[in-house]
Amino acid sequence: MTQLSIIINPKDVRDIDAGIEELIAIKNRLLSHAAMQEALGLEYAGVVDISSGGLVPGYDGTMIESALDDLWPRLGQSLRNLMRAAAGFDQPYTTQDLAKALGSDIRTAKSWRANLGRSLNAVYKNHPHVPRFFEDHPQPGGGGRYSIHPRYRDLIEARDLNEPVSNGTLPQSD
Repeated sequence: MTQLSIIINPKDVRDIDAGIEELIAIKNRLLSHAAMQEALGLEYAGVVDISSGGLVPGYDGTMIESALDDLWPRLGQSLRNLMRAAAGFDQPYTTQDLAKALGSDIRTAKSWRANLGRSLNAVYKNHPHVPRFFEDHPQPGGGGRYSIHPRYRDLIEARDLNEPVSNGTLPQSD
């Protein structure tokens, strides 16, 4: 039996995400070769799918849901709407795209994003091993695009926008 091991020495969770994506790409390239598929035979059926994230302590669906459960009650209506709008994009988006989806101006979208950052930082302190909610996609020449981490997207879209906030009241506009 052939075994391939790759060691990832991450500095932060984004390094873990990149490492897992690289492992998946390597696995797919190896398995794309007919000779490799034949050599592995039935043994391949027993390989653990690393895309589940189960190799990293605390980096699983339960911990991700727990982080969102921690975040959601901290948010008022505007920030929940921002999270829902951001999760609705299939491709990385600009702040201008987000403002348009929210029906607001860019300045307001940036302000809400800054306010959201404070709540996210509190959640990251409570859940240090989960991936960040937002991913940055820098653009050549400046500016940037953003996206919601794929593991959060469906969970955010399924959340009740009117769920009570941490003090037990219904969310108010931020």
